[in-house]
Amino acid sequence: MDDINEKIKRYDEHRTKIPEGRYLLFCVKCGKWTFSYKGKFVPKIVLWFEIRGECDDYGKIIPMYLEITDDGKVRPRSDYAKFWIIANGCQLPERYRLKEMPPSKFVGQYFDAFVKDVKSEWETGEEQPEVFRYSKVKILYEVVG
Repeated sequence: MDDINEKIKRYDEHRTKIPEGRYLLFCVKCGKWTFSYKGKFVPKIVLWFEIRGECDDYGKIIPMYLEITDDGKVRPRSDYAKFWIIANGCQLPERYRLKEMPPSKFVGQYFDAFVKDVKSEWETGEEQPEVFRYSKVKILYEVVG
């Protein structure tokens, strides 16, 4: 686990940038964080994935950010709910609550996933330089294996 924590720390210092596309990813860690966005505090689940399969980026760490509610409820049509159901073998939960749908369900599983570029903008709406771009997991299509 120390190796994963080191990789996550390095990611925070130098965000991973890889070509957009489908990858085989292995979920290594999960957590709940609160982010500040445009003056609001937004709770999110962060899933950390390691790139697997045959590719030049094997072993690199990529995050997935999933919004959740403050009250512990999970919106049934949210990305978190959809991807949790996929991680749960396409079985619906009994109740749509974070307590019954823990993010730990993702950890230790392989996923066929889509990784997307994040292109940041200045407050004026203009794109920031290429050096500020990074990759994140956008879609989990299915559990593999």
